[in-house]
Amino acid sequence: PGWELGAGWLLTACGLYLGLRRLDEELLPFTAFLTSIFFLAGTIHLPFGPTSVHLLANGALGIVLGWLSFPAIFIGLLLQA
Repeated sequence: PGWELGAGWLLTACGLYLGLRRLDEELLPFTAFLTSIFFLAGTIHLPFGPTSVHLLANGALGIVLGWLSFPAIFIGLLLQA
């Protein structure tokens, strides 16, 4: 499984690079707002049978932000960790 982790980190680094290159001052507040929505949606836990699930907004974030979703999801998950 070591090569899968390396490939995942490489893809993440490439996505972060492309996303941060496309980030400009006009999109920064909108991206930050959607990052906070992603963070909040991930902290809501709903009971589902014997376990619980939490809301994921990464698909909607990817549709709305495109490449900017890489830094947004990265920061949201970093804050959750």
